[in-house]
Amino acid sequence: MSDTSESGRFRDWVEIIATIGVVLSLLFVGYEIRQNTAMARGQARQELASLNQEWLLTLGQDAEYEALWYDAWVAWTDPEYVPDVPLTEAEGRRAWYVMTMHLRRLENVYFQYREGLVDESALESYGFTSVEIFRTEPFRSYWNEFNGRAGFDPDFAAFLDQRIAMAPARRNH
Repeated sequence: MSDTSESGRFRDWVEIIATIGVVLSLLFVGYEIRQNTAMARGQARQELASLNQEWLLTLGQDAEYEALWYDAWVAWTDPEYVPDVPLTEAEGRRAWYVMTMHLRRLENVYFQYREGLVDESALESYGFTSVEIFRTEPFRSYWNEFNGRAGFDPDFAAFLDQRIAMAPARRNH
């Protein structure tokens, strides 16, 4: 009988050691997942910063581009603004593309946020706090009448609609 009890004890120890091995393996996998998640979040934030840097460099280095952005969108945030000369048809199209590019950047931030790769501060850092532009008549016209909304992910469009709804439209003279 002593052989049986020794083999039983041996089996018990093997099972205990195997269980400890499984638990340690799971802890290690959890640690690795946590590290990979942190790395993915860092990479996502870096990619957003790079996109934002490109946007700001374009605005800062291309005077024609910056003037178009300002005349088409930013100037309208001033309640006293009255356009001297309306945009030409070609400028209007370019302004549409510039706003679309700007919103693509914000859509990317929104996707990163929705997937949990960045926190809410990223939404605030990359343009969602500047809702002044979204309040203007030109933007509302772009978004609603010229079907700007249709070119974006429905979840992002709904999210931006919520942001826009938070503030009444601005009317200029």
